[in-house]
Amino acid sequence: MSDFADHTMCRLGQWYYQGEGADKYSSLPYFRALEKPHVAVHQNGISALDALAQGDEAKAVQYLDLMEKASADVLSHLSALGGAMDIEM
Repeated sequence: MSDFADHTMCRLGQWYYQGEGADKYSSLPYFRALEKPHVAVHQNGISALDALAQGDEAKAVQYLDLMEKASADVLSHLSALGGAMDIEM
């Protein structure tokens, strides 16, 4: 699924790798911990689309479940990062 943005091209990825996030927060542990679940969101989303294209709806649902869990982890890390940023300011 080449039309689906990878983890470096979405808005969060651009902020994380090239933008203000990379410039200001890359030294914070919560920032660094954000990468793995963010990559998983994209990988599982692409895998779900691939499974669906192959007609395997059950597998697509499994990948969507994994994507949802990774997305919750991303939100958790962003919340923790927000708290850490407040402390540093």
